[in-house]
Amino acid sequence: MKKIWTTILVYILIIIFIDYNVAHSRIYVISNYDKLSYYYSWMNPTLYYHIRRNSIRYKVPEELICAVIQHESRGKIFAKSPVGARGVMQVMPVHAGKSHPKILYKVKVNVQLGTWYLSECLKKARHVKISKKDKVKQYQGIIKESCRMYNSGIARKRSVYKNWKYTERIYADYRNLTEKL
Repeated sequence: MKKIWTTILVYILIIIFIDYNVAHSRIYVISNYDKLSYYYSWMNPTLYYHIRRNSIRYKVPEELICAVIQHESRGKIFAKSPVGARGVMQVMPVHAGKSHPKILYKVKVNVQLGTWYLSECLKKARHVKISKKDKVKQYQGIIKESCRMYNSGIARKRSVYKNWKYTERIYADYRNLTEKL
């Protein structure tokens, strides 16, 4: 009988511990969501959930993902570019593989593929020769280079790229978010 009561007590303590941690993680998520939704009118809890989840999964700053979404589609789920990119992160159907292109209009899939592609761009940008005068400028160069790759494609050469204003705007937005959050 005593063994049963100790087992029940252990289970209750585990449930209380898990419930306490879940409640505190929700408070953090909600407070960060509130800050981001203050800057972006298009932010909603579902979109933020997928941004946060994939940010952790692919090790990409969620502020960078939000800045890319801001400049790619302004949070419009059914956005389609003249080139054929679709969804909130404007992912090309080529990155969806053999799936139907309409699957890119699903927020979960679009944010996952877009964040994965952005993480690949960040990995590749670390190997591009950027002036290494100090750590801050090196980090700025990596972020800008990854935004350039996200916009034009990983394989496209740097000398061919013309849209530097795009990367500057994304970096400025990213920098403002990181300073304010």
